[in-house]
Amino acid sequence: MIHSVVCVSCRKATSIIAQTKYICYIFNVLLSRYRVKLLTVCTVIFSIAIILSGAVIEYWQLVILRMLLAAG
Repeated sequence: MIHSVVCVSCRKATSIIAQTKYICYIFNVLLSRYRVKLLTVCTVIFSIAIILSGAVIEYWQLVILRMLLAAG
């Protein structure tokens, strides 16, 4: 029973690593072509999320803004 749990965890970790590899490749291509534009967009998204974090009333709003912070 323990072996099957470990194998499932290993498969999940392996798939996360594979996804991360592909995402890094995509961002590498984007950054090599659109470095300044992408940096500008990410900075604007990050700044807007930080400013709006101060006006949060409910928890779900904070969760969404934290996701935007991670994207920025």
